[in-house]
Order: sequence, then C-alpha cells, then structure tokens
Amino acid sequence: MKVVDSNEMKQLDREAAEAFGIPSLLLMEMAGQKTFARIASRFGPLKKKPVLIVAGEGNNGGDGLVLARSLFQEGFSPTVFMVSGLRSLKGDARTQIDIYKKIGGQIVDGEHYFDSLPALLAQSRLIADAIFGTGLSRPVAGKILEAIRLINRSEKPVIALDIPSGVSADSGWVLGDAVKAEITVTYGLPKKGHFLFPGASLRGKLFVEDIGIPEALVERKHFKTELLDIPFLEKIFPKARRQESHKGTFGHLLVIAGSRGKRGAGALCCKAALRSGAGLVTWALPQQLDLPDPFVPEAMTLPLPQTPEGTPALAAEKMILSFSKDKDGVAIGPGISTHPETGELIKRLLVQLDSPIILDADGLNLLAGDPGLFKKVRAPLLLTPHPGELARLLGTDVKTVQKERLALVAETARQFGCSILLKGAYSLISNPDREVWINPTGNPGMATAGTGDVLTGIIAGLCVQGLSVLDAARIGVYLHGLSGDLAAGEKGEQGLIAGDLIEKIPEGMQLLAKGQSKNDF
Repeated sequence: MKVVDSNEMKQLDREAAEAFGIPSLLLMEMAGQKTFARIASRFGPLKKKPVLIVAGEGNNGGDGLVLARSLFQEGFSPTVFMVSGLRSLKGDARTQIDIYKKIGGQIVDGEHYFDSLPALLAQSRLIADAIFGTGLSRPVAGKILEAIRLINRSEKPVIALDIPSGVSADSGWVLGDAVKAEITVTYGLPKKGHFLFPGASLRGKLFVEDIGIPEALVERKHFKTELLDIPFLEKIFPKARRQESHKGTFGHLLVIAGSRGKRGAGALCCKAALRSGAGLVTWALPQQLDLPDPFVPEAMTLPLPQTPEGTPALAAEKMILSFSKDKDGVAIGPGISTHPETGELIKRLLVQLDSPIILDADGLNLLAGDPGLFKKVRAPLLLTPHPGELARLLGTDVKTVQKERLALVAETARQFGCSILLKGAYSLISNPDREVWINPTGNPGMATAGTGDVLTGIIAGLCVQGLSVLDAARIGVYLHGLSGDLAAGEKGEQGLIAGDLIEKIPEGMQLLAKGQSKNDF
C-alpha cells in the first residue's frame, strides 16, 4: 500500500477530478460516510447520544460536516462546532455547511461562541476532530490551539478525520500541539506522518478507507514510500516447498557472531535463521566459545582463531573466505565486539566476500569511522542499524536520526549504495533508489535484548533460500514484528524475551503464506 505526503495526496485528488471526472465534493462525501460507518461499528449504540464534531474551515471541516449529516440522518445527536467561525468557510466545506443547515443540523459558530466549547465537550459522548487535514504546515495558534488543548483535557474518546489536528502529515512532527485520538480514519492512502513519531503515538488505531480514488491512478504514480502489507508481501514470499526438497535446497548460511560474554547473540541469530527456513547454518565463533549449545544444536560451528580478549582474530580471514565460497549468504555482527583487530578482519572480509551479506550490530559499529567502505563491497549488502548505530555511521546524534528517519534512511542508502533497514518502531527499509518501505508490525515488548539478533537471523535465513537481500529484509522485518505480536498476545509485552519471538516464527510464516490481512494498523 502506497504511503503519501500532503502534496502527493493533493495531486491524487486533483487528477481524480481532471482525468477521471470525480469531483472533489464526491470524494468529501465518501470520506464523511466512511467515517460514519467506522464510528457506528466501533463505538456501538450512540443513537440519541451527543456527538461533537469540531470542524475547521477547509476540506477536513467539510469531511466533518458530511459526518455530522450522516449522524443526524441516522438518529444520532451531533453538534458541529465551527472553531474558526462560519465566515471563514470556503470551497466544498461551504457547500456542506449549507446542506447541513437545510436539514436542521445544529451548528455553533466558534467565532462568536467559542466559550461554549468546554460545556459542549463535557456533555459529548464522542468527539470528532475535523479541524485540520493533511495540509497543515505551520504551528497551530490562537483559538485553534486552545480548542485542541480543550479536546485533550476532556478525556473523551476522539476520532480524528484523516490525521490528528496539529500533526504534520509529512513528518509526523507536532506543530505547536496536537489532538490525541483513539482512532484515526484516513482517506485513500495512509500518510507518512501516521508512521513517524511523535505523530504516530497520537493517532491511535489507524483505518485506511477507500473513498473512490481510482486504483489505476495510484498505480501509475511512482510514489517512493510504501507500507508493507500482505498483498505486497504475497508477491515475494517463498513458494511452497517441493516434495523432493532436501536441506541443500534451502541454502547454507554462514553466521559470524559472538565474542566472550556475548555468545548468546550468535545463538539467537542462528536459531532464528533455522526457524525461518534455512536448510543449513554454520556458526563461525571464537574457538574457546565452541561449546555444545542446547539452545541451537541444529547449527554447525566453525571455530575461529581469537584475540586474547575472546573476539574473532585477523588470522581467521583466510579460513572464513575459504569456507564462504559455496555459501548462500553471510550474516556478520551480532555480539562480535568492537575490538580493533576484529574490526580489521570485518573490513577485509566485506570487500572480498561474494555471497550476500547482512551486516548488523557490532559489525556496523566497527565501521563507524569508515562508511566509505560500503561502496567497495561487491556482494549484495544489507545494513540493519538501530538509530544509535546509524548515528555513529553518519557522525551525528540519535535525536537527528529520529527526527528525520524517513528522509535520512533514503539518502543514506543512496550514498552508501546498499539497502538499509533502520530499526525501531515502524522500521524503515530503503534501497539506493531512495524507495522506502514502512513496517507496520511489532510492539513495545520487543524492546528487549536480543531481538535485533533475531531479526538478522530471520533476514539471513530467508536470503539463503534464494531471495534478494531487499526482499528478505522486507519479508523478514514484517515477520519479525508479526512474531513479536503473536508472542505478546500470549505472554503480554512486559515479560517478552527474544527467544519468545523465535518460537513464533513458524506460526507467523504460516499466516503470511495464507495471506491473512487487515486494513487497520
């Protein structure tokens, strides 16, 4: 599913009218009606109960007026509070207010009766936020700012139309202050600001509603941001296994991971790769750590020469290169440490390996002073940094990375010439063409040690089965979050550990293979 910014959405609306003859008034009508249907199904018996629609002067206010009319005609008791007053209305919103007046709907002019808002909020069972849509580009102020704060203080359930007022649809930034919604109903396509913080934390549950923008119009536009969803993933998900398959059919992965005190990172990575369907996994680790592992007995090992500190030594270079020649993929980094000698080993390996590479964790930290090395890598390469690791690679700070997540991951992928997966809530994947995919799965319970190692293993395990590193990343990040969601559904979020995710990988793969989908996030 494509994800757009405010200008791209305006362009779609305009071309729907110009190329397909669909008037903007009809799109507004559909938006309001779809919102009404969502309220009716979500909030139960509200008939004859007071519902307050706080509406602005533009098209978002017009959507709110259609909603109010639908509520009125179905026996609800809506009141429209025009926060900027009736005189400010323009365009299609002016048409909608005229219709609403003629059917006898209740309207309060906020220009003259703003002081009535607290009482209206207090007596309402539900509030609809229709002040601003996707076009907001400057901080809210004056009466609108006060209205937003009053809405939030009311502690009533709020449904936001398109996006919570005060949130930038392009960046997710809060412009002054913003409404906190229980649910958001957005129209046509999701917006970038729905998945970028802090806006993502204010929208509640997100529902994407079709309002009649032709699919053919969306498909012919090359929007560079996309939401990972089942219809998209079905196209690239591995096919069912043939009956005559054997373990060699599904690839052999080499995992270079672990050091003294961090052996578990490698174990988690190997186990996740096997659970994701890799036929064979060999774990290259410092020789003194080559001990029987009851957690992952299925993985073979390649003992490596080690430094006095218990990390892979430079002397392991030829051994690893020789062993990797017929392997289908290499995962490097989990728990490997930032020892200088280990860093030199990784740098030498990266420019000589021919198999696809997934580079994570300490493997990334070791290259923080030499990001130009990535352009010398001849094998397909995926980097999987969290915000701190990306900040170190770019010589910046985490705050900057988080503030500019989407733009920064796209530009970095272009500069480095490889695919990048930026981890975190709503992980982002980008390629050198600056295309970006947003992952909607996952939960806060996954903020625990080892889940990044599991992600590396999942992606690497998929990659050796014949997927490109980009396709493996797109499926893998969704599967990783889905496995976390399944585990949290059983155990709750607070006590979740990385191993819980691994045990849910097969169930997650079954759901993906069946194409089970949803339209809310």
